[in-house]
Amino acid sequence: MNNFTPLYDRILVRPEEQSSERASGLLRTEAEDKRTIFGTVVNLGKGRPMDHIDNITGDVQYYPMHVWAGDHVWFGKFSASEIILNNEKFYLVKEGELYGYESKD
Repeated sequence: MNNFTPLYDRILVRPEEQSSERASGLLRTEAEDKRTIFGTVVNLGKGRPMDHIDNITGDVQYYPMHVWAGDHVWFGKFSASEIILNNEKFYLVKEGELYGYESKD
């Protein structure tokens, strides 16, 4: 699993058990619990590539990601791909599909 790095704006998330109330005070209904996945960011790509290339170096530039490894995220069950790495379940989701996040700080 340590060798797996998502491409572009994709995020690798380890699912966690969800409670109805988070530290932030956000409450969720039972219906939302079935459709919403909560987890911790394990690894992420470089970001979505910009339309232009740096004229001096020829390097592709990327839009920065808004989440980091260790952040807690929410996303829709059907907006992610479930993958198995080393017999452990993870989700691969694009950053734009996230509902929100709590930073690890």
